[in-house]
Amino acid sequence: MTKPAQRKIPRKQIAEEARQLLKQGEKTKQDVFEILVDKYEYSKDVADILRYIPTAQAVKKYGIWNSILLIILILTAISALITLPTVGMIWYILLIYVVASKKTQYYMWATFLYSAFAIVFIASIVYEKSFDILFHWTGLVFLIFFIIPGCILPLWLQKKLCPKPVEQREVYVNAEGNKRMKIVYKFSEEI
Repeated sequence: MTKPAQRKIPRKQIAEEARQLLKQGEKTKQDVFEILVDKYEYSKDVADILRYIPTAQAVKKYGIWNSILLIILILTAISALITLPTVGMIWYILLIYVVASKKTQYYMWATFLYSAFAIVFIASIVYEKSFDILFHWTGLVFLIFFIIPGCILPLWLQKKLCPKPVEQREVYVNAEGNKRMKIVYKFSEEI
């Protein structure tokens, strides 16, 4: 039994073309999707690639929140570097790059990193059993202003910058006159 042949689609080329078309700001994501499907055919693959590329309008509207997330990452990386310099700093550098370049498909990793950081931070407070009031207030401020937004912002931004396309099933008649069903992807233009 032979395996079915894998489709060879130029993912990087499609992503680069999509970015160029979206940067112009004249075309909606749906327009870009239709242009790329006409050129490369595979609508699911094109939709998967296009899903994580934010439009110029979305970046304009939510860019400030992306900048806030970037600042939180940088400040957390600096504080982690000062208190606990380890090889783990590579993850912060990668996440800073991901957020700065708006690679939204990796934003969930920021949430995972911040969740792990929060667990370690809270565990260290419990382990220390320090009743120093200054330490607790500092920890609380750090938790409220850095860890909680660092866990929530990436997920929220991923949904706002790059909403998931809606899959719709449509019936069509093929060349032989048979009714067939196909999946059509619709990108929301609500910003």
